[in-house]
Amino acid sequence: RVRNIDGIKYFTEQQIRMLRASVQKAAELDQATGRVTTIREWMVIDLITSSGMRVAEAANVRCGDLKIGLSESEVFVRCGKGARSRHIQIPDSLKQHLTHFLQWKRKRGEAVQNDTHLFVGQRGAWTAQAIQQVVKKHLKAMGLYERGKSVHSLRHSFAYHFYRRSLDI
Repeated sequence: RVRNIDGIKYFTEQQIRMLRASVQKAAELDQATGRVTTIREWMVIDLITSSGMRVAEAANVRCGDLKIGLSESEVFVRCGKGARSRHIQIPDSLKQHLTHFLQWKRKRGEAVQNDTHLFVGQRGAWTAQAIQQVVKKHLKAMGLYERGKSVHSLRHSFAYHFYRRSLDI
């Protein structure tokens, strides 16, 4: 277990890699057995950790907000903080995962129209609270959950590590 004792509210790159690998492995196992829950959970965790999106923004993503064509690699964020919209550039790995996720949804007979939420469960579109619970569940399973350090800390982590790599936000 890797603990952060200095009160900083971000995860190390090692902790994020561990979280991502654990959820991805669980999703692959679920796909092999025909279960769907962890496949969606892996997609939302990949989206948040690879883009730095806020949890409410991730919950509000529609299929039409994904600009993942041949020369496009971005997600449109509608009504972000302060009711501002913007585009977020995404890495090729996330673009590829989103493409496969949409194909998976189509094969299952799920709606993928432009105005359909990307994350839909049995009870309808996922809320920010649902995503928070998903992340919390996986952080606890990894022994990484600490009070005051959860899904929003993944956003802090993205920004911190991006800055350290590029030294230019």
